[in-house]
Amino acid sequence: MFKRFIASLLSIPLLVSFGLMFLGTASEIQAQTLIPLTTPVPLPATLLHTTKGVETTLASVLKEKGKDRYYLVHLWSPSCGACVPEMKQLDKIQTALSQQGFTLVAIAQDPNGNFTVPAFSRRHEINTIDSYIDEKATMIKTLRPAGLPTTYLTTPDGLIIAYHEGAMDWGHMGAMASLSPSTTIH
Repeated sequence: MFKRFIASLLSIPLLVSFGLMFLGTASEIQAQTLIPLTTPVPLPATLLHTTKGVETTLASVLKEKGKDRYYLVHLWSPSCGACVPEMKQLDKIQTALSQQGFTLVAIAQDPNGNFTVPAFSRRHEINTIDSYIDEKATMIKTLRPAGLPTTYLTTPDGLIIAYHEGAMDWGHMGAMASLSPSTTIH
């Protein structure tokens, strides 16, 4: 069932996904699927900071979060209006995602993130997501998404296999809790 779920995320053709993504305003929820990459791309080496100012790297964060997990690397910003409802939804379903072998890694693209990210989390009652801060916007400069928010699905070894640019309604992803966590993608 897990394989079918991933397949459904990647099922809409690339052209349709791009067409849906650019309809409407930036604050509207965009196409609801991840767009698969024909060739996996490694995540860039990135210097990150915790909200307490502790320096780390993206590779260290992934290693700390655990091997054999698929990662949802979510780029966002506290100043992004479309990021607010999305971060609230991700906060609510993070446990369900984790039970299914996904680890959410939220990375704020903000040079002042040590101040703005904790304030954002308090103001919007984001309680379960530990955001990291990419003060130098390395992720945006390297991956070049069209804007924020953007989410990348990666393999356990950090290869990007799919992505989604723009806001996404993650509420339907909470249904993943009924899927078998022992099923993996090959």
